[in-house]
Amino acid sequence: MTDRDISLETIFTHERLFGVKTATPLQRAKCRIVSGQPLGELATHPDVLEMCGGKVPELTEPPKEILDISAIRIGKSLFAAALILWLSQTVDLSGTRPSDIVRIFVVALKIGGTEAVLRHLLEPMLTKPSLRALLVDDPKEITLGSIKTGGLRIRHPSGKIIEVMPIPLDRAGGSAVSVYCAGVVVDEYPRMVGAE
Repeated sequence: MTDRDISLETIFTHERLFGVKTATPLQRAKCRIVSGQPLGELATHPDVLEMCGGKVPELTEPPKEILDISAIRIGKSLFAAALILWLSQTVDLSGTRPSDIVRIFVVALKIGGTEAVLRHLLEPMLTKPSLRALLVDDPKEITLGSIKTGGLRIRHPSGKIIEVMPIPLDRAGGSAVSVYCAGVVVDEYPRMVGAE
């Protein structure tokens, strides 16, 4: 990946990246909405209109927050992994110093709950040459276990390192203090009910 303006849709669908060749109009529309891109030809698709509540959003920038409450087994975790990669390559780091730590958090009730997203991120990062080149650490030493304990380090186009860090949901987000946050993916969000 050399184009700083690469789209989330391209990351999700291109064979040299995440390779979802059979992406549905809804999945493509979600990529465009999340990244603040116009829907183009998808704006009139009946499924996209239904997803958007009958009115297509007019976006000029990515929304600050997205809640995806789609049905099970339609690729939400895979999409989340592609989103993490896209964020790692497009986040604006102009306000950071070289010594600042910048992280993208993958959050679940327990650390094991982050595994689906992490697996979907790790597989293409280790097997696709264009993505493997973004890894800071030696790909031979990166495992799911090493990511769960120390995160995954991805090089931003600026040369700065973005850490993808899985964390359990804890009181007041204490695991996420003292660093710059480039994004948060909360897996199984609807299950986070109650006082905890």
